[in-house]
Amino acid sequence: MAISALPYPSTITRDSARWMKRSLWITLVTGLLTFWLSAQVRQHALVGGDGLAYFLYARSLVVDLDTNLHDEILDMNERVPADSSVIWSVNDLAEIDTDTREAELPWPIGAGLVHAPFYAAGLLGEALRAVITGSPIDTYGWIPQVFFCLGSLVFGWLGFCLTLRLVARAFPASRAIASTAAIFFAGPAVFYIFFHPSMSHAASFGLAAWLVLQFWDAWHEAPRHAFLMGLTLGLMGIIRYQNGLFGLLLIAVAIRELARSGWRPALRFASIGMLGCALPLLLQLWHVEVNSLEGPASVSSEGGVVATRFRAIDLTAPHAWDALWSSNHGAFTWTPVLLLGTLGVLIAALRHGWARLALLLLAINVYLIGTTEQWWGGSSFGMRYLIELTPFFALGLATLLTSVLGEGTPRPVWRWTTWGSLGVLILWNLLLIAAFGLETIPHSDPVPFAAMAEGVGEVFTRIAEVLTH
Repeated sequence: MAISALPYPSTITRDSARWMKRSLWITLVTGLLTFWLSAQVRQHALVGGDGLAYFLYARSLVVDLDTNLHDEILDMNERVPADSSVIWSVNDLAEIDTDTREAELPWPIGAGLVHAPFYAAGLLGEALRAVITGSPIDTYGWIPQVFFCLGSLVFGWLGFCLTLRLVARAFPASRAIASTAAIFFAGPAVFYIFFHPSMSHAASFGLAAWLVLQFWDAWHEAPRHAFLMGLTLGLMGIIRYQNGLFGLLLIAVAIRELARSGWRPALRFASIGMLGCALPLLLQLWHVEVNSLEGPASVSSEGGVVATRFRAIDLTAPHAWDALWSSNHGAFTWTPVLLLGTLGVLIAALRHGWARLALLLLAINVYLIGTTEQWWGGSSFGMRYLIELTPFFALGLATLLTSVLGEGTPRPVWRWTTWGSLGVLILWNLLLIAAFGLETIPHSDPVPFAAMAEGVGEVFTRIAEVLTH
């Protein structure tokens, strides 16, 4: 099975504009429904956890034109109980100096930055509501929160469309659609786009899909958008620091360009890419410099454990295997479709350099996850730290399906076999999300398969109770 750059250039682009518009409206309508469901669970706010920090960054950028969250944190503590899941993590990790009215948080500003335009649109809506009702403008209110979270729907939708376009570069449309849909809906991404939209993962996924698509074309043809690739990488890096690993894609393209065209084109690509990447990073450095209370965070090391002000990491990565197989949010245990995608990448790695690079990214990510003291992600859904690798998982799943079924499989057989098996994984993941939302399975504790099945069964019981009453 060979994978070239653009063997199927028209299979997914035909009528794509019309399809994208329809899918965007479907995404928005579905998202507003899931937002309402999430708000019923949280009660005090739609945003929460780490997502509250990103919302407050967006609010500060738009309203105060800075990134100092001192006043925002105090305001939120007046609005919700201090032990609420909405604000608990911010209170736990924020460093506040009441004398200088400054606050330092461990989260970067990128998610707040890219969501700021959505927050600004929500603030205009809130201003309109205030005029109509004659009440004060609430810059923390439900309307700004909803618009902030709409950003996750847009980024998630873009990530899905770009991943689909990427996989369609190498496979027929039917296989590209099946693989992308399965990885998306049977993996962890769907939860953080629709059910926990204040987190950074939707924006991170959308930008990752865009960068991988650019990488694919640069790898197989020639790099044409070095500055844009660098800028995308820089934005990813200030959304989630771990995304800096995607710099391996630009390094790989530069090396390939060196072998393909010589040192001058390679040096030009690297220089322009670094310039694009530096712009967001300089913004993050400015934020750290302005809001740092004690200068750089103190670091100590003993016995392979590196401790900083906010968290500790163990360089021996004792939980790397758990990150994949543990019942406590292990990627392959919680979302088996990622195992299928990884097997496909392994198959592709026997022949293709991009797949070997994808495996390297996965291995380093798993190692880093294994070094952290809260490797399972806390009270989160699944192994959310691998969401940015969704495009590579989708390419891997398409490779696996093609290897197992073959190019000559009759279309009806292929359709029923593929959608039948993948549909089961999608349905299971959606039921698991329902069990997670209804708290019929634990959030932070290990969830063995038997407990998953019991929790999913309780979901059906709850549904039956609602229908009969």
